[in-house]
Amino acid sequence: MWRSLFLSSSNGWSQLLKGKHTIVIVGFMGSGKTTVGNELARRLACRAVDLDSWITERERRSPTEIIEQDGETAFRRIETEALLEVLREAFGSSATVVAVGAAPGLFRRIGN
Repeated sequence: MWRSLFLSSSNGWSQLLKGKHTIVIVGFMGSGKTTVGNELARRLACRAVDLDSWITERERRSPTEIIEQDGETAFRRIETEALLEVLREAFGSSATVVAVGAAPGLFRRIGN
């Protein structure tokens, strides 16, 4: 279904990122966010970021390892900071598709 909604060349979605917009894909673990995000970014010729991979690279530990070693509260803080940094990097510089887990309260934490 997502292919017909987002990737059809006849629907004009390729115009979406002309203004250097950021698309954030949110979903549960294993729901296909990264796959959809990578394909969408490929079709739109823009950058794709998987937040969990970005965190793993920056922290040198996976989200699971961070949660096991430091607790979920620490991971949620890292996750919030990481998303803010990715969004700041993307803002005004390049079109970006970001895949983000459905963390409880993530966008509330960013809004405060």
